[in-house]
Amino acid sequence: HLSALGPLLDLPEASRTTVGAMSSAIVEPPRFKRTHVDAEYGIPFFGTTALMWADPVPVYYVSNAQQYRVDEKTLLVPRSGQLGGIIGQVVLPYGNILGGAVSEHAIRIISDSQVITGYLFIALSSEYGRRQLKARAFGSSIPSLDVREVRETIIPRPADKIIEDLGNRGLAVARSRGKAIEKERQAREIVEEAIRKGVR
Repeated sequence: HLSALGPLLDLPEASRTTVGAMSSAIVEPPRFKRTHVDAEYGIPFFGTTALMWADPVPVYYVSNAQQYRVDEKTLLVPRSGQLGGIIGQVVLPYGNILGGAVSEHAIRIISDSQVITGYLFIALSSEYGRRQLKARAFGSSIPSLDVREVRETIIPRPADKIIEDLGNRGLAVARSRGKAIEKERQAREIVEEAIRKGVR
């Protein structure tokens, strides 16, 4: 934690900030009643583990979960788990996750613009951001993060032009990942269809 903070605290005060200062809200959603429905009647529901998969698959579909939908202005931070696992690994929604509902076990970092969200994604995915988040977790059995610890995480505050450039790059990462998943899915369907038709 201290080794990750040292270089950031060495920056001039005007060149550093916190996640809370750059975001518009950081929230930990309450538990909600999950009414399972057929896919045509609901939205996909993802657990935090699925966020880390190469091709996230919803656990099931739910209704009445509009407040749990995520978009490109929302970062997701798994709030519990082993320190060597998913806790503190920031996710910028992509592919099928966009517009879907995500478990309350993911803290939401919400920004006023997609660019700021993209920048926060880059900052918190860096070695300095990731190590801070993991170090801020508390508890011995299953470490947990809370909203306050995420809010107080220190990040660089470069010039607006650099924030815009890095933010757009962060968004491009998530969008490219979504496109790659879709292309891979289409390729699998072509191969599977060929096998069904007995094509050699």
